[in-house]
Amino acid sequence: MPRPGNSKGMLFGAEWPVLLLHGLNIFLCLGIAVAIVWRSEGSPVFGFAYLFTAVILWMKLISYAHCNRDLRLAWREKALAAKRKGADGGGEGVGEGGDPAAAAERWRGGGTGGWSVEGFSDGGQQQQQSQPSRRTNGDVDTATITHYPENIGLLSLLYFWFAPTLCYQPDYPRSAERRYRYILSLVVRLVIVGGAMSLIADQYMLPTVHEWYDSDPAANILVSIERLLTLAVPNTYVWLLGFYAFFHLTLNLLAEVLRFGDRLFYRDWWNANTIGSYWRLWNLPVHYWMIRHIYFPSLRAGLSKSMASGLCFLLSAVLHELLVSVPFHMVKFYAFFGMIGNAPLVPLTSMLNDTFGDDQQAGNWLFWLLFCVVGQPMSLLCYYRDYCSQHECSNPLMS
Repeated sequence: MPRPGNSKGMLFGAEWPVLLLHGLNIFLCLGIAVAIVWRSEGSPVFGFAYLFTAVILWMKLISYAHCNRDLRLAWREKALAAKRKGADGGGEGVGEGGDPAAAAERWRGGGTGGWSVEGFSDGGQQQQQSQPSRRTNGDVDTATITHYPENIGLLSLLYFWFAPTLCYQPDYPRSAERRYRYILSLVVRLVIVGGAMSLIADQYMLPTVHEWYDSDPAANILVSIERLLTLAVPNTYVWLLGFYAFFHLTLNLLAEVLRFGDRLFYRDWWNANTIGSYWRLWNLPVHYWMIRHIYFPSLRAGLSKSMASGLCFLLSAVLHELLVSVPFHMVKFYAFFGMIGNAPLVPLTSMLNDTFGDDQQAGNWLFWLLFCVVGQPMSLLCYYRDYCSQHECSNPLMS
């Protein structure tokens, strides 16, 4: 357990070793995983799954270190204030009744600003909280709030490790009990959806891309366009099923097993009129992590909103490219530039939406066209061509 410092300078002086160790741990978490997958000759599917898990853990470790730094500095500041008051003949000590949230607000310039972090608004959209406040109905356990440093422990860390969230908090809303029938239904649906995805990929997608690869696509642009449009339909089905399998079934399964009370993992992204709305709605765990640990700290560091948003897109592009290039052992930057290309589309689709109005859904049409008809099928064809030009593969995913 940390001890209160004797001076204001100790609030910062003791942080450098802690930050160094956290940084080393975070770097090794992802660096070792990348090295193992890159040097491995196994299936890209298993390499992707392992690296995907490592990226999730990497993001969780950043949130864990970032949030606890705020709480630690607030706790020390409160301890120093109490000691000064005690020297004057009065004041409170640091006990469990003290709430460090107000003191943590003063450390926002270098951290997360406490453990309840609000989302940013764009285009008049209502602000959202990354985690809801504790509800007081019969479905949610209303246990007492854990104060720093009582939240530092192996069990707390392991719970956060497996919880379906990327943003650390000392406490989360908890369900009163597990619903085992619901758990069973989620598992059954996962098996069915996984089988459907495998069937569509094997029967429709892989034959299409293999025929395109054998037809010398560089010599006939019309064949490439025809294959692109043919691939768009099954690719969209697999993408939607994959979204349902992960964001609805898998995350709800983890939440139910761990009695995790916050089940809001996505919103109605399919109705998004702008690309910016889509990225705020379709993956809420990553969205909240980005605004909590990248966007708001960038604003407090003096960056503009556009620069902070661009930094979020840049990090996302790097992670997307990492998740694709390393398992397939080739760096082509298709995923990177595809993700970066979303940044200029944010103001473009906003302009379209303002010009034609919400009722015309012009931005929504453009979103579905770019993502499902052009973007994803083209990326798949490019990666298949480059991978199979280097490997003898009848099934590049499992070979």
